[in-house]
Amino acid sequence: MIAAASLLAACRPGGRADLGSADPVLRSTAVERLVHPRDATELAALLVAQQDPDPRVRASAARAFGVRGGAQSVEALSAALSDPDPDVAGAAARALAIVRPSDPGADARAAAALSKEAARALSAAYGRSDARVRREIAGSLAAVGASLRDAVEAEARMLWERNAREFRSGVLAVRAGAAEELGRSGRTEAIRMLL
Repeated sequence: MIAAASLLAACRPGGRADLGSADPVLRSTAVERLVHPRDATELAALLVAQQDPDPRVRASAARAFGVRGGAQSVEALSAALSDPDPDVAGAAARALAIVRPSDPGADARAAAALSKEAARALSAAYGRSDARVRREIAGSLAAVGASLRDAVEAEARMLWERNAREFRSGVLAVRAGAAEELGRSGRTEAIRMLL
């Protein structure tokens, strides 16, 4: 009786059988139902869906990770922030804003630690994102109680390090561009480097 019910659930539209469908809409719908934090097979299916060629399926995986919660979801969503499709990266940013501990009995410290990890991932992704994803990241940072200032400072550090590295490279055209960017910073350290 239980086996028959499981088989019927797998065969109905939106069931696990649709995870292998050729239709991305069916795959997407099936992926969004993979939200049980203690089900290892669902986690494996979500990790596979995160690599799906269709961005709708990858965005569904991001939303499912957000509902699923837990540290594994934060890790997966951090990776999804780098997705080349802005809809997927935006879905990952929104999901990081709602991710909670997967253990229903978790205390406030566990929730705060998870929010801190989400904020760190969002801040790190801010500098490499386009304007649309940056808006999503800014909203998500506010939702987890983090400052956009941290994200902007992380981007500034990333740009400084990249330009300093390129300035020391041997390629003249790259060095010239890096020198220009370093000069714009107005930092004392930049002036010393340029002299």
